[in-house]
Amino acid sequence: MKNENVVLETADTYVKIIDKVCDMCGKPMLLLLTEEQQAQYDEYLTGLVYGRRELIQNVLLDFDKFEREFVKTGYCPCCQEKIFQAKFKGKAHKWIALDEETVPPEKYAEFYESVHESANAKLKAGECFDFEQLVVSFLENETWKQKLSVDEKASYLYLIGVESFRLSGDGHVSMLDEESCD
Repeated sequence: MKNENVVLETADTYVKIIDKVCDMCGKPMLLLLTEEQQAQYDEYLTGLVYGRRELIQNVLLDFDKFEREFVKTGYCPCCQEKIFQAKFKGKAHKWIALDEETVPPEKYAEFYESVHESANAKLKAGECFDFEQLVVSFLENETWKQKLSVDEKASYLYLIGVESFRLSGDGHVSMLDEESCD
């Protein structure tokens, strides 16, 4: 399920990424969640921890059936279509296959090295900085803003481990909670 390097036609803003490797095809997949979905997902996980036995569709109200199945089993949409003989009618832009086509290794390495060079320079200068904020600022600077698709930005946030972000459908990235080094 490859998304093109285009602006998403959605007003959705994403704040969390769920990652799983499909047990059927072995493809690593990412699913982008909105704030509402994140709250429901957190409630679902809490229920699992405390042994509540609620039906997944009663907790994950803003998830379609493919998204719920992914949360429950890890099966990607393509494999779900095969297993359940169902046609995927969800929002394709929320799904990212974590592969070399979506995340070209050379491009990712260039981005990663740029961020780390900047971080090392700040450390040597004794500057206080938040690494996640640095990553977000690189995704928003003019050089990388134009080079990266929304899928690539989401993938980079995931791969680098940025957990406190907002990613809009037009590719704008910001921190969920702005923090300072004071």
